[in-house]
Amino acid sequence: DNVDHAGPTDEIRHAGDLGNITAGPDGKAEINITDKQVSLTGERSVIGRTLVVHA
Repeated sequence: DNVDHAGPTDEIRHAGDLGNITAGPDGKAEINITDKQVSLTGERSVIGRTLVVHA
């Protein structure tokens, strides 16, 4: 996609723009995402792809 990065609720964004997560004092974070642009099948399938978390 040739679009700017944006938040997960913005209509125009990269499919991988899933928002921020916050870790607790122990450095651990847990996340549960429901997203309209990402799926397990089709063009936007996440199967076989990498999830990158920037610190």
